[in-house]
Amino acid sequence: MLIAPIMTFSSTAIEVFGTVAGATSDMYILVYVLALLAHRKYRESSDFIVAGFKMPFYKLSSPLTIAFFLVIFFSLFFIPADVFGASLAASWALLFGAGAGSAKSIEVPIRV
Repeated sequence: MLIAPIMTFSSTAIEVFGTVAGATSDMYILVYVLALLAHRKYRESSDFIVAGFKMPFYKLSSPLTIAFFLVIFFSLFFIPADVFGASLAASWALLFGAGAGSAKSIEVPIRV
């Protein structure tokens, strides 16, 4: 909330907005990749419901979509205006992933 007042005092508010918008757009790409990876892991788990939602052509479409998103994401590092946003998104994902990996897993019993 305090970012907006600071941005209004800046003569480069448009550049700041572009950087923030670029970083969030880059994060969407990473979130979609993580969702596809989670779906692949779910399909291989014992929790998978065969009669549930099925992704069409899962074995082909999932890896192709992941590869497509990763090519798009890494291509951002070759565009000078997007390097900072892509770096910010990548560093956030690495820090968040490291924090999530070091957190203790809590098993919550499910009552049906």
